[in-house]
This record gives sequence, structure tokens and C-alpha cells, in this order.
Amino acid sequence: MIKTYIDFVCGVIMTHRTVFAQSKYNGQTYYFCSKGDKEVFDHNPPRYIMKFSKELMHHHSSVA
Repeated sequence: MIKTYIDFVCGVIMTHRTVFAQSKYNGQTYYFCSKGDKEVFDHNPPRYIMKFSKELMHHHSSVA
């Protein structure tokens, strides 16, 4: 199985071959498909972490 990563700014799913940039925040590594997304995330990491976490929770609860 191929490991995938999610860009927390735009939601794109990537593989290690398509990751363009990464950032560390609170000991966690986040991956991005563009330099622009990395810069946006780096400006306010909690905003994108909370936003994306809420989207994932909503998606999983609507599937059940």
C-alpha cells in the first residue's frame, strides 16, 4: 500500500513523490503540494489543523 499525505490547506492527497514541501508544528509533520500552501499554513497552523480536523470529523460522521 502506498502511503499518502493530505495537504491541510487545500485538501489534496499526495504520495511521497508529489509532496512539494513540509512543515513541523508541535512535533507533527505536515505536507503540502505547493510552496504557497506551506507559507499559508506556517502563518497560522492551528487554523488549518482545526479546520481540516472538523472536515474529517464531518465526513466520517456523514458516512456512517
